[in-house]
Amino acid sequence: MIQDILLLLGRLGMAAVFLHAGIMKLIDPTTTMHYMTLAGMPLVWPGFVVALIVENIGALALITGYKMRWAAFVMALFLIPVTYYFFVIPANRRASTPIWGS
Repeated sequence: MIQDILLLLGRLGMAAVFLHAGIMKLIDPTTTMHYMTLAGMPLVWPGFVVALIVENIGALALITGYKMRWAAFVMALFLIPVTYYFFVIPANRRASTPIWGS
């Protein structure tokens, strides 16, 4: 019983993160695509569409429990390029920039 409640809360928490991101992309797609361009992503428009689908549909699947394992798997795969382009590349840029200027 307690385990079921905790699992549901975990699913809802993860869904909230992805659903918020997906809704924000729907509200302001231009800023999102601009940020994706600045991050160095190739194929920004297809990446934007994939992000919209994965974040919104995946979050709804987590909330409803429908095909939840597949949704979680696809969302985990989606996070691989996201992590690379938005965290690894910018970290490398910062690391190669002199702290005290040139």
